[in-house]
Amino acid sequence: MSESSGCEKVQVANAHGCRINYCQTQQVAELEIGAISIRLDIKAYAVLSGVMQQSHARIAVLNQTQAFMMIFFAVWAGHPDGLDQTATVLLHNFRA
Repeated sequence: MSESSGCEKVQVANAHGCRINYCQTQQVAELEIGAISIRLDIKAYAVLSGVMQQSHARIAVLNQTQAFMMIFFAVWAGHPDGLDQTATVLLHNFRA
């Protein structure tokens, strides 16, 4: 997706070495992750975005489940003082 192809890139997102450019003329999104560049038509980009959102949500649930299991076993074993600060907050919220 070069400037000479009649496409003017518009940067639509940029954070921590990841950038997303968009060409409205060609309906192409370009993901730049470090030195890697991936060009996707807008429909494929929408699918990838949905998959990323779904995986992000599932990873959050897995991490939350792991934290609750850690809390459960620490409390069950009678060692709530051994919990880190995050787990203590989660335990407080869980009991509330």
